[in-house]
Amino acid sequence: MIISSLALLSGCLLALMVFFNGQLAKFIRPLPASLMIHLVGLCMAIVLVFIWRTPKFNFRETPKWAYAAGAFGGIAVALFGYSVNTSIGVSGTIGLSVLGQVLYSWINDSFGLFGAPKRKLTGLDFLQAFLILLGVGVMIYG
Repeated sequence: MIISSLALLSGCLLALMVFFNGQLAKFIRPLPASLMIHLVGLCMAIVLVFIWRTPKFNFRETPKWAYAAGAFGGIAVALFGYSVNTSIGVSGTIGLSVLGQVLYSWINDSFGLFGAPKRKLTGLDFLQAFLILLGVGVMIYG
């Protein structure tokens, strides 16, 4: 229950971040907005590392491809800055983002990319994507 609550909270914070990023992008454009929120995020991460006293990690043992997450995050945030300020708004942007995450997750699960365990897709997976697409359509066009 605690993990589910944390995941729900992270989703709420993500939507708030997307909205604030969109507001910032109106004033300084999406790419500089992405840079600014990542710099602020870096500062917050440093503070949280000291507050939570996380265990030390070994850079040598970490796969180099794992650091690409920062690049993907920078691109995603810049794209959020563009799309949130259009007619689809925050809800459409987040909804399509979730659908994109589900679709990529299928690829990752199907092929076991980057050391992830392989998982065969089921009919419920396709139903899930269809329902998300239907919900996003209602959010944007309904």
